[in-house]
Amino acid sequence: MSHIDSRRDRWLVRILQLLSLLPLPVLYLLADGLYLVLFYVTRYQRQLVTDNLRQAFPEYPDKTIHTLARKNYRQTTQVLVEIIKSIRLQKTQLVRRARCANPSAVLSHLENGQDVLILTAHQCNWEWPQLACSAIFDYPAQVVYKPLNHPQLDRLLTRIRSRFGSQLVPVGDSLGELLRKHTKAKMVVMVADLGPRRDEKQDWHHFLGRDTAFYPGPGLIARRLKAPVFFATVTRTGRGYYEIDFVPLSPQPEDKSIMSAYVRQLEKTISANPADWLWMYKRWKYTPQEVCRDIAG
Repeated sequence: MSHIDSRRDRWLVRILQLLSLLPLPVLYLLADGLYLVLFYVTRYQRQLVTDNLRQAFPEYPDKTIHTLARKNYRQTTQVLVEIIKSIRLQKTQLVRRARCANPSAVLSHLENGQDVLILTAHQCNWEWPQLACSAIFDYPAQVVYKPLNHPQLDRLLTRIRSRFGSQLVPVGDSLGELLRKHTKAKMVVMVADLGPRRDEKQDWHHFLGRDTAFYPGPGLIARRLKAPVFFATVTRTGRGYYEIDFVPLSPQPEDKSIMSAYVRQLEKTISANPADWLWMYKRWKYTPQEVCRDIAG
């Protein structure tokens, strides 16, 4: 990273820290303005979002696709300011805004001394479920994450994610760190809908109408930890309010269909509220055929 990029990132971090001082209603006004600029003026990633929605929901008419895309931009900008507000959000505020519908589903395993793997996705606000787990449960939480290429922003995001006691584990170091013994049972939290690079290990599934590569790590981690697996379904109940429901994916960690169960639950969650998934992300960058050609070449 160049000196200019580093200086720019430092200024961006300072601006985000200042913005976090504003109350959420004011931040939502800024989010509404940003949504209008991104969707109607710059049309940032608009073709990508529209194409992704059409591919996932071919039965929807163009008018519905346009409405979903517009809602997606509006709700994504809201999530952005909510993440900024997380710099200073108090634990009591977070627990009120990210309510766990069935904490006993996870707690019963932790109380029996059993580690638990919680898989999430870029659905609704994807940062608050991890923070809520740390705030609600009196058990260690380890969050597997992929470091950003911008150190200043990465440090800020790491500080946000660890505010209520979570330990951040870089994805490259995850297995060895997660297998270390703790005095108490622990939660391992992963956002599992990211796609691996072409040169990384891939677990292929048919997802939203296309063959899609996922990281195979969650299944491996579940089996090595002998941990039951839950999908943290996040539902938007109001502006800045969410409900988290822990859906069991596999009570048997030896089950090799963990990722398949995750993908099916993720599809179900997205289909229920399509505008709440992060469609701006370039999820489908390559096909299985292209990977095979890379290997053959």
